[in-house]
Order: sequence, then C-alpha cells, then structure tokens
Amino acid sequence: MHWLPGAYVFVGNGACRDLHGKRANYHAKDGITADMCKAACEASGGRCVAYQTHGESGGQCAIIGEALNGNNAPNGGGWSFHSGDSGSNSILTVVNDTGHTCYRKKPAGESAAAQS
Repeated sequence: MHWLPGAYVFVGNGACRDLHGKRANYHAKDGITADMCKAACEASGGRCVAYQTHGESGGQCAIIGEALNGNNAPNGGGWSFHSGDSGSNSILTVVNDTGHTCYRKKPAGESAAAQS
C-alpha cells in the first residue's frame, strides 16, 4: 500500500481498530501532544498506519501498525511496545473508548475524504 505523506483521515472518536474490531501492534507514550503523535507516526517510515490520542496537550499517544515491534520504537525514548490481538493495517473503525481519537494514513488514490 502506498500512503500519501502527511495525509490522515479521521476514523472516529474511540480506539483504533481494524474491520474485525482487532488491534494491531502499537507503541505508546504519555505526555505527548496530538501533533507530536502524528509526527512520530510519519517518522516511522511505512510501519505506522494510524495513530490515536487521548487528551489534548500532554496526553497519551499510540502509533499503530502490524510492522511495529519492540525493536523499532520512535526516537526520543519513553515509548512502550504493546502486541496487538492479530489486528491488521486496515484501520477502519473505532471501539467506544472514551477520550480517544483515531486517525489513519490516507492511501494514495483514495477519494478526497476528511483529512487532518
């Protein structure tokens, strides 16, 4: 899949999940803004396909993707790796998880939907 650099689509208010409600691998960090979270996803190369935030400034961040593992945390330290539950990179829905907001990378060729 080819992604448009810097282009993200709002998935919904809740925790990011694939079509089957499963979670992919993710790195999480506290005390990080939404903009910093998005930048960490961008900087991961093609490994991050979505990010979710909780809280406005200085909240929680998770960058999400099947290819993420314990050896490829974002720069800056303080990230913790979490194995998903066999979720895929097809982040298309959210679960009702109060306070979280989910964005996924926009694939090249996708129609002009809402972007962040």
